[in-house]
Amino acid sequence: MARCACVGSARRRATDAARRITPRHGHSAHVVTDGRVRDSARAVANHQGSRHTEVIGVTLLALHIIAGLIALVAGGVALYAVKGARVHRKSGMIFV
Repeated sequence: MARCACVGSARRRATDAARRITPRHGHSAHVVTDGRVRDSARAVANHQGSRHTEVIGVTLLALHIIAGLIALVAGGVALYAVKGARVHRKSGMIFV
């Protein structure tokens, strides 16, 4: 069986400069001399961009923004309420 001709720069052999680069200690994503990324690194990259991760990130961001807004409002109420009043104490506890 004949191999198909490779198209594009991604399939070319690594340059001499790229071959001289030594891998850093502790990195799991090494580039093989023919320019392909190892399968383990590809699996990590695919997992990082998964839909599940994006949903969790957006949810946590929304919760963080809502909690920050509640704290700002409660802090403002605690600042302008009379010290020792019931509103001051409640809003101070919400702020903290």
